[in-house]
Amino acid sequence: MGMTGGGSGGYQSEINVTPMVDIMLVLLIIFMLVTPNLQQGISVDLPKNMNAPEVDPAIIKETSAVISIPNDGEFYLGKNRYNIADITNDNDPQKKALGADIKKLMEKKPPEDQIVYVKSGTGVSYGQVVGIIDVIRQQDITQIGLVADKKKKGGAS
Repeated sequence: MGMTGGGSGGYQSEINVTPMVDIMLVLLIIFMLVTPNLQQGISVDLPKNMNAPEVDPAIIKETSAVISIPNDGEFYLGKNRYNIADITNDNDPQKKALGADIKKLMEKKPPEDQIVYVKSGTGVSYGQVVGIIDVIRQQDITQIGLVADKKKKGGAS
């Protein structure tokens, strides 16, 4: 300890940093484990747009309806994953399940707040996005937000 008596009966005046280093390492490990879980939603490589408007603050709320399409053939509503081989098939049970889940999310909101955001990756086919928009419109939702990433000024894409 730093307060132990020496041979001459005085106090030792050295600083013991070992407890501080132990605490810092524990905090570092905690932050390393918690940080990946802080990300909201699904990671999507969004298309870049220089003139994109400012981000709607409602998109990051837990109650907002965000459909993420990272790759062809898979998409998410929030963090719930859906697989659809053919989005144009009206008999597809996954398509009916997606529509029911969107409708359930929108029932709780007033009509002016009923908006569904679509985040599509750059490699996703146009038909997949149009199919998702069609499913949204079948639920009597007219407000659809397409999400793009804003380019940084002066940077090349």
